This record gives sequence, C-alpha cells and structure tokens, in this order.
Amino acid sequence: MMQWRQLSPWLLALPLACGCCSFWGRGIDREVQDMAALVDQVDIHPAYDPAPATPAVKPAASQPQSSSTPKQIPGAERSQATALQATVFQQPVKKSPDRLKIPPGLPGAEAPPIKFSEDPAEKKRILAELYAPLPAVPRLRPPALGPEGRPMTLADLQRLAAVYSPAIKSAEAAVEAAKGAVKQAGAYPNPSVFFEQDTVGTGPGGYEGFGFNQVVKTGNKLKLQQAASMMDLLNARLALKRAYSDLAYQVRTNYFAVLVALEGVKINDALYQFTNEIYRVQVDLVEFAQSAAYEPMQLRPLAIQARFNLVQSQNQYLASWKQLAATLGLRDMPPTELTGRVDMPVPVFDYNDVLNRVLAGHTDVLTAYNSIQKARFNLEFARVTPVPDVTINALVQKDYTAPPNKIVHSLSFGIPVPIFDQNRGNIKLAEGQLAQAQAGPDQSRNTLTTTLADAYNRYETARENVDIAMQQIRDQIRAYRSLRARRESDPTAVGFGDLVTAQQTLTGYIAAYVTALGAQWTAVNDVANLLQTDDLFQIGQQQEMAPVPDIRQFGPVR
Repeated sequence: MMQWRQLSPWLLALPLACGCCSFWGRGIDREVQDMAALVDQVDIHPAYDPAPATPAVKPAASQPQSSSTPKQIPGAERSQATALQATVFQQPVKKSPDRLKIPPGLPGAEAPPIKFSEDPAEKKRILAELYAPLPAVPRLRPPALGPEGRPMTLADLQRLAAVYSPAIKSAEAAVEAAKGAVKQAGAYPNPSVFFEQDTVGTGPGGYEGFGFNQVVKTGNKLKLQQAASMMDLLNARLALKRAYSDLAYQVRTNYFAVLVALEGVKINDALYQFTNEIYRVQVDLVEFAQSAAYEPMQLRPLAIQARFNLVQSQNQYLASWKQLAATLGLRDMPPTELTGRVDMPVPVFDYNDVLNRVLAGHTDVLTAYNSIQKARFNLEFARVTPVPDVTINALVQKDYTAPPNKIVHSLSFGIPVPIFDQNRGNIKLAEGQLAQAQAGPDQSRNTLTTTLADAYNRYETARENVDIAMQQIRDQIRAYRSLRARRESDPTAVGFGDLVTAQQTLTGYIAAYVTALGAQWTAVNDVANLLQTDDLFQIGQQQEMAPVPDIRQFGPVR
C-alpha cells in the first residue's frame, strides 16, 4: 500500500500539473484537502498492497474549473476507496489445505488419525492399544568370577594370553628352530668310510681293506657360518619379545574395549529406563486429560531408539568379550568379571622421553643392528670361501698277492685350485646386502618416529577431548539442576519437554565422555605399544580422571 511519503510527490506535483500560476489557487487548495481526506480514508495493512486511489481529474487548461467540480470529486473517490476496501479486506483469504498434508507416498502416511471416545473405559482401552508398552529388553547374564574366585585384572589376562596364545607358541618354536640352525652351522663335515678291493679277477689274490675320506675346513668358515646363524637366533628372540609385546597390546586393546562397552551398557540402560518412564508419564497425562493425545507419540520414537541403543551396546559388549577371549587363546571363555574402569587414572607421557626410549630399545632397531652384524659375517664368509678346503683319503689294505701278505696303507691329500671360481659374485652380493642392512636402523627409526608422532598426536588430542567432554557435562548438569529446581517451584515456568530435552542432552554428553575416554585409552595403548612395556601402569606418572556421572541420579520428574 502506498504510504504518505509515497503520495507526497504526487500531491506536490498536482498543483504544477493544474497550473500553479493560474488564478484558481483556491480551487487547487480544496483539491489538495480533498485528496488528503481521501488518503486518510484508505486503511493501510501490511499484508496487502492495494492500488493507490485514482487521482482527481484535472480540468482542461483552456477551460476554467468551476467551484462545484472539486466538491464532486472527493465523493466519487470516496466511493472508489470504499469499494476497494470491500474488495480487498472483506474477501475471505484463500487457504490451501493440501500444503501441510502428509504425502501419500511417505511411509506410514496411511496411519489413521487419533480419536478418543468420551467414555472413560473406552478411552482407556484405546490408550492401551495405541500406546502399548515397549517390548522388554533382553538382560545380560552376570559375568562369572575369574579362575581364582575374584575379578580378573589386566595382568591376569596377559598371563593367560602368554600361556595359551598360539602367537607366543609360534614365536617360541621359531627360537628353537634358530637354535638348531646355529648348531648345524658350526657342525664339522662327516667323514666317509668305504671298503675297497683292488685287482679283483687279475690273479689268485688282491688288495682288500677299508678306507675313509675327510674334508678339512679352512679359513674359519664354520665359525663364520655359525656367527651369522647366531644373529638369526638373536633376531628370533627379539621376535619373541615383539610377540609378547604385540600380545600385550592386543589384550589391552580388547580389555579397554570391554570396559568401554560395559560403561555403554550402563549408560544406555539408564537412558532407556528414563526415556521409557517419561513416555509412560506422558501416556498417563493423556489419560487424565492433562496432555494432548499426540504428545506421547513424540516421545515414543525416543524410547524405541533408546531401547535399540541398549540392545546394540549389549551386543557390542558380547562381541568385545569374544574378541578378548580369542586374543587370550581361550575362545570358549565366558564373560568374566574384570577389575578396572574406563575412568581410572591414565599414564602421562612426555614425547621426547618416549621417543628416546623407542629409538634406543625398540625391537625393530635392535633387529636392524643384528642384521648388520649378520651381513658382515656373510661378507667375510664370502671372502674366505675361495680358500681351498683339504680333502684327506686314507686306505688300509691286506696284500693277498704274495707272501707274507702284509697289511699296507695308502694316504692322499687333495685341494681345489681357485683359478676360475673365486666367488667374486657372491662377494659382490654380500657387499650389497651389507650396505642395505646398514640403512636398516635409520629406516626403522624414521618409521618409529612417524608412528609415534601419529600416536602421540591422538594421545594429546584425546586428553583435550576428555577435558572438553567433562566440562560440557558439568555445564549441562548445572543447567539441568536449574531447570528442575525451577519446574519444581513453578511448573508453568518450565515445560516438561524442556526438562526432557535437558536430560537427553546430558545423557548425550555423558556418552560422549565415555567415547572420549575410550579414544584416550586407545592412544595410550598405541604409545605404550611403541615402548613395548609389559606393565602399562609402571611407565610413568598417572593422571586422575573425573568419574563417569551416574545418570540414574538424574531420573525423570513429572
């Protein structure tokens, strides 16, 4: 609708259009007054924008306007304004009933509307049918006690794994195999014993006797071979240590996964109990006409989702326990009670200290140094291989060709002459393998540094995330307590839905805190795995964690 400021230019331009220098100034003034009255009669409404009123008709420039003409124009214009108002403001607003209608293709669109009877008994029956209780959640069996009649500690689990894990048995067998290889590498060649009969069929007698053949190793070849095999034995022992470390890492990983899953079961169980209770409270309010019939349906999806989350967390706990049992080598071990909590103190790591310890004592670095020494022994062996070994042949015979048939003997020595094969190819090969092995420690340190950088980054980030999650819980607890206190003092000031939202938000923050603790333990375990420590809680200082709040104390209120 045209405002006064929009009409002002037209009103100012009207005298000019009519001839401001004419002698009919008094008639123009009346026209202006009539136009102002016309504007005042137009009802300005923000929802509509009707066309502006038609301006008064100008008299021709050659004909003087009579004094009666401007008196007739306002009446006509007033009639036009009245007709305009009747057309615009008295006409009913068209509504589109299909704009907010549920599309027929949407799943569940065929659900009938909610209708209640005035009869209390019939209303109660419809309520029971419409808002039936949710199916009961399967309950987990209580975990059994440990083999010693008490909850099992992390150290207990690691000891069981060391006894029953096939990975340890395989690594121990590899050590025994390496011991055999060392022994065999230093074994001296066996002599050959033979029977010989000479000049058979050439006369009445001949030479008959026994002899033996022996290869004499030179150049200290056996010691070099045995020394190279000894490096393999040392690496096999390092591999056994690595197997114990990896097994401890796997046990810790699954142990903390079980603790996180257990805490998840507790949280989701309390959330389900709470959500299901507020759902039933809303149903009761509908029965006593204190709530709308549709309001429980807004809470039932939350209760159904909470029930699903509880079932999912229970399944996750069982799966985590099965993974832990498989890591122990006891696949059929039932869920057993464990000590420890996900919010127990965590080790505090210093990056530089951890890095120095990892680069100095990690099995990958030590294995690389042993590989260098083995390559040196192999190179020395390749260099002394052309040194000829001596072959000795001894023979003792009885002479049957003529009396007095004495016992005679013969002795021969033989050595290969290294003219054509001087083992130069194998020497070159051994030199290349030594150069390759010498790069191993730096490669291992670079890889370990990269891995530690990633693990320590996740460790620091997880610690920060834990602090943030706990601060969110503290703030939400304060907000929830304030809302609850205000509702108890004045139920009209805080709606029931506001309190439910605050409780749901608090539960979400608590679940996020447990998730953050789990991520922190994962990062702690990754750092400890690089340190290859057996006892996670003996590697440095410890930091106390805020306990996970028990959400059962924030139960529903009416």
